Amino acid sequence: GLAADLVDQQTRGYHVRAHERPPPLYQATMGLATAYKHVTEHKDRRRPRAFSTSETHLYTSDDGTLRLGPHLPLMLGRYRFVRLVGQGTFAQIICAEDTFHPRRRHVAIKILNLHYAEIGKREALCLRLVHDSPEGAHAAVVKFHAVFDFMGHFCIVMELCLGGCLQNYIRPLSATSPPLQQQQQQQLQQQQQQRGSPSGGGRGGGGGGGGLSAGAAGLAMLQLREAALHLVKALLLLHNHDVIHADLKPENVLLAGNGPSLGGGGGAAAAAATGGGGGWGQQVRLTDLGNAIKSREVKLYKEDYEIQTLGYRAPEVLLGGCGGQAFNHQIDMWSLGVLLVELYLGRPLFRAASKVLMLKRILSVLGPLPAREYVSGKFYTAFFGSDHRLRPETFGLRDDPTHAATALIDPKKVQNSFVYDGDVHYRLVCDLLRSREPDFIGFVCGLLQFDPRVRLTAF
Repeated sequence: GLAADLVDQQTRGYHVRAHERPPPLYQATMGLATAYKHVTEHKDRRRPRAFSTSETHLYTSDDGTLRLGPHLPLMLGRYRFVRLVGQGTFAQIICAEDTFHPRRRHVAIKILNLHYAEIGKREALCLRLVHDSPEGAHAAVVKFHAVFDFMGHFCIVMELCLGGCLQNYIRPLSATSPPLQQQQQQQLQQQQQQRGSPSGGGRGGGGGGGGLSAGAAGLAMLQLREAALHLVKALLLLHNHDVIHADLKPENVLLAGNGPSLGGGGGAAAAAATGGGGGWGQQVRLTDLGNAIKSREVKLYKEDYEIQTLGYRAPEVLLGGCGGQAFNHQIDMWSLGVLLVELYLGRPLFRAASKVLMLKRILSVLGPLPAREYVSGKFYTAFFGSDHRLRPETFGLRDDPTHAATALIDPKKVQNSFVYDGDVHYRLVCDLLRSREPDFIGFVCGLLQFDPRVRLTAF
């Protein structure tokens, strides 16, 4: 139109004779060409630069990881490298400055190894599902921002969580550690001395929000309830979208804020330090969905059942199925039960170097399996004999003393029964926790049910 013609004339140079008055429309658009040129140049400056193959090899190591450091150019023409946060086999996580953000906020960027881009794409798909759902904004799942490609590396931009992970609240086992029962008695005596009371029970929520500190024997009950509530809600959201997390463990639960201090006071003191109790649980973030699968993909694991970290692996995964079925969303609930026990005790629950030692550990803590449901498992006969006891050669296997956990019963005497006794299971959980919180005991007992069909669900 006329306006476009006038802009074109301005660009090429419109000469007005001295005795002529410029047309009104020309006067109104005097700066349009200059403004258009400025915007175009500005967009060119901010457009991500394409990197050549030689540059890609320059910044990528032979093992497929990105060489990190201040030398890195702006990622996507936007994110400036700040520091390395963590590194694993499949990916590196960095803290980066978002130069487009008004406050130049810091974000976390997960940079996938050059050879494992598909894992990142799977995780991004799950995060986007959560992000796009109505409940996503308030879910205890790490917040998703964007994805992009940087020199062939698939990258996921996420919320930066500065409070560490829940693994910080679980002390590692050592060969010189006293038995767990003895530790609990010592901690109870210390608590009584601090209060100046000649008698008192274990940790509970009834004592004015009190409880042992995270540094003494795990999280206080108030914090534990909040963490459990938000994690169940996060799992509910995933399960509603038919997503199995399949790797729930302390390292994969982050804290968006600073969280309670391991060395600080417990109970009310920790709650006050974190915003009056309700704020701490809202900082919990479930992360690392790289191993997440859909229900239709379960069949891909029926050959070796290699899924879940060993210490948090559900019995139906260890034994290759239960009740004629492989596994489902309920494996996440078993992992949650193990996680909550560890947070309460402040110690690892199940640690072993192999599957058979893990089964031995589970039986020594939680008692016999329901044989009627598990006898059809793919690996049942590999671990148990015709008498439904662990095979004798199992007891000759050496176990790492740093993996030792307090055994409540001798696994040699454990015989899987076709008539499952739930009362025995409940009593063993009570002995394990030694808590005065019947609701918590019942909740944990429901999560650690051997039969996934009667295990508590997130729904």
